[in-house]
Amino acid sequence: MLEQYSSFGVLLMAGKGSRYNKDKPKQYTQYEGKPLFLHAYEAMAKSPSLEAIICVIGKNEEGLAKDFIKQVLYAKPTYFVEGGVSRTESVLHAILFLKDEKASAESLILIHDAARPYLEEQYIEEGLQKAKESGASVTCYPSSDSVALGNGTNLTSYLDRSSVYIISTPQTFKFNVIATALQGKNKDKEYTDDGSLVLDVLGIQPSIVIGNRDNIKVTFPEDAK
Repeated sequence: MLEQYSSFGVLLMAGKGSRYNKDKPKQYTQYEGKPLFLHAYEAMAKSPSLEAIICVIGKNEEGLAKDFIKQVLYAKPTYFVEGGVSRTESVLHAILFLKDEKASAESLILIHDAARPYLEEQYIEEGLQKAKESGASVTCYPSSDSVALGNGTNLTSYLDRSSVYIISTPQTFKFNVIATALQGKNKDKEYTDDGSLVLDVLGIQPSIVIGNRDNIKVTFPEDAK
């Protein structure tokens, strides 16, 4: 039972990442001297504000993940959950696991992409604090580029870039907020991040945690150069 914990880090590492490496899941390939996922895992393990970690992994990958995690010097309770076919489904599996293990409705859930190796403590701290106050927070940064909408052939309208933010992770929520949003999600919609789900289903506007461009998501081989 996990009711004794007030904060969890959920590390999403169930994707195959075939655009990056066709031979093995991207999160286990070497990046700056260690498996890609281990950068974010170590940041969660070091954080004094996260009490336990949930690794959402691919099928039959628990042994592989554990072997790498043994390298980490910072002990923290870690649990493994098999992911789903989509990002949202993987988050749902983590939330259902926490629900089954009696996690508190007021506990804080910080969700991060394993493919983003530069998880900074300031994102964790500010994300947790703002989610505690408002129910939801999203790490993002202001767009420095001009942005527009289009139909595939033409640009149809330009957006005011001063109001545009580039979304990244971590994204943090009260447990009852993300659980309720997942339960009420529109099955005909695809949600590419958790903040958009919470906004769409519950009308909760996530608080902004200012990140920066360095918090990249490693997607293609050239991202590792």
